[in-house]
Amino acid sequence: MSLCVESLSEHVVHLKIENTSNQTVHFIYYTALYWLQFFSLEDEHKVTKKNPLTLSPGERYEVRVKFNGNAVGYHPVTLTFEFKADLKSSTSFHIVRFIEAQCMTSLGKQLAPAAPYRPLSLPAWTPPSPVTIVDGQPPEGMSIMKLKNEVPLKPYRIPDYMNDLLTALKQKTSYTDRRKDILEASLSWDNYAEKFTLMLYLEELQMEVDIRKYNIPNEDQPEAKMDRVKNLLVLKVPGVAENRPSVLRGDQLLAYPVGETKKKYRGYVHNVEMDFVRLGFSSELLDIFLPGMKFNIEFLINHLIMRIQHRAVGFAVTSGLAPVLFPVTPPSPAPKILPDLK
Repeated sequence: MSLCVESLSEHVVHLKIENTSNQTVHFIYYTALYWLQFFSLEDEHKVTKKNPLTLSPGERYEVRVKFNGNAVGYHPVTLTFEFKADLKSSTSFHIVRFIEAQCMTSLGKQLAPAAPYRPLSLPAWTPPSPVTIVDGQPPEGMSIMKLKNEVPLKPYRIPDYMNDLLTALKQKTSYTDRRKDILEASLSWDNYAEKFTLMLYLEELQMEVDIRKYNIPNEDQPEAKMDRVKNLLVLKVPGVAENRPSVLRGDQLLAYPVGETKKKYRGYVHNVEMDFVRLGFSSELLDIFLPGMKFNIEFLINHLIMRIQHRAVGFAVTSGLAPVLFPVTPPSPAPKILPDLK
């Protein structure tokens, strides 16, 4: 049973218990399977195991469940009702019912979706063609790395063999490769580094697929238009406030005028404001920009986090963290007498 309750109002659910058999049944107990913070239970007879209620064939009885409307949110509860055919018998049977209450404020109702969520479909895949990427203007403070990496951060580019491996995993073919065996095997120290490396590559491939759903043009937006504010271009990205897509300061995307096939312009995110993103492009694009100009947009994932995780896997191996990640002996028991810490 599902309820939708507005806050600041008490709601009562009347549960009907009916003996549909041709024999007398004794109602001996009812309770929730865990503590009720926002629900309360009551009945007229105050049924307990010491005070059972006899239900003749066809007889009905009512248990009331009260919900406190001051608790905004989602609140599930599981109720169990216990019965006996013979009070002298130790055998009983139970009936379980599930109730969930969703309490919303008037503001919450106003913010409810106007239509069911419909995920974006992937655009048709087109083979990449050689193009020139014109770099843009990163946000202040991000153009120069002021901190030096004590350990070099490698690019960790996705190797070509991952495409064959991914195809084999999707189609469940008899593709024989030790990498497929490693992915299907249980995690151990012997396969730790290679297994996590493969999974990170797979995750990055999936991230690239997911981000493509927001490219423009798509089924909801045939082209993109931008406005110029000083030396930045402002792009409207519906859903960016809900991380669809996830765009942060310093992230990048590619933009190019509709019909352009040889050149793309890399833009850096300077600010994210509600459904708008301020982008820093090269002066070359700013020089040809005109109000109302139509663009295609390609969103790019941030590879930095994935690169750091790849490096962390390597750190685990070179630092000999097998005893930490796969301990083989139980930890030492705590001392019975605490040491003097003075």
